Amino acid sequence: MAAADSPQPIEDHVHAARASGDIGLEAMLEFVLHFAVYWGWPKASHLEGAIARQRDRIHRERGEQTPPWPQLTNDTLGPGAWDERLKRGVEEFIDVNLTPAPPANSPYRHAGILGFVFGHVWQRPGLTRRERRIITVASASPSTTRPSPCRRTSGPRSTPATSPRRRWTRSCCSSPRTTA
Repeated sequence: MAAADSPQPIEDHVHAARASGDIGLEAMLEFVLHFAVYWGWPKASHLEGAIARQRDRIHRERGEQTPPWPQLTNDTLGPGAWDERLKRGVEEFIDVNLTPAPPANSPYRHAGILGFVFGHVWQRPGLTRRERRIITVASASPSTTRPSPCRRTSGPRSTPATSPRRRWTRSCCSSPRTTA
């Protein structure tokens, strides 16, 4: 639901998961971090907001005061030594993907994949490897929401100074128009 940008179903499913006791707050918040890696920070931010709103709702419905948001300690951040974190990231990448780790030759691979995703996120407490795999497999599945294809837009076909031309634009983003 969170990946599909469906605000009400997100609220409903978060409420049901939390109100039923099926998923604890700490596990739900850990889910948000893992989800963010595969679906992006804006969607994860919205999901975390839904968790906070539904947490408040559940406590209100029970006539309880909402307790303070959990405070995390720095030990949940893993090793502070970057060499150790990267070494662990390479090992975790291999263990999870059953393939050699990529070379750490770009910011994306070095800091992102090996240092953060596998050097930190996949090793955090709060979710099992199985739970992380379920999130990852679901996140890597083809999305049912597809961006609109490029489409032809109206515009000048010809002017005295130019030959006939077509203008194309992506209807799903604000990328600049191109002419062909």
